[in-house]
Amino acid sequence: MVTDWVLLVAVILGVALTVGHFFGAMRGRRRPELASCMALILAAFGIMMGVKVCLLALDASFPVMHANERLYVFMGGVAVVWTALQAIVTHLPIPWGQRGDEK
Repeated sequence: MVTDWVLLVAVILGVALTVGHFFGAMRGRRRPELASCMALILAAFGIMMGVKVCLLALDASFPVMHANERLYVFMGGVAVVWTALQAIVTHLPIPWGQRGDEK
């Protein structure tokens, strides 16, 4: 059985983000939300698929209609990764960029 490395990394990243959400919620004395966990798993897959699209765009054997389309395929992969990272920042219960002594 051959497992795609992108799928394997996405599963590991999704589980790690879900565990981070769980412990972050428990630390803040909140209940972990299933919807946030599912969004984090989907975001992990989004990151990996976006990276895969970017790598495909850089591959010379990837079929495109015109040579300048590679840039647009690459930009699409970057957009998918960006959107997935925004979802992760939104759904993880971590105070991004805040210190404990600020009010």
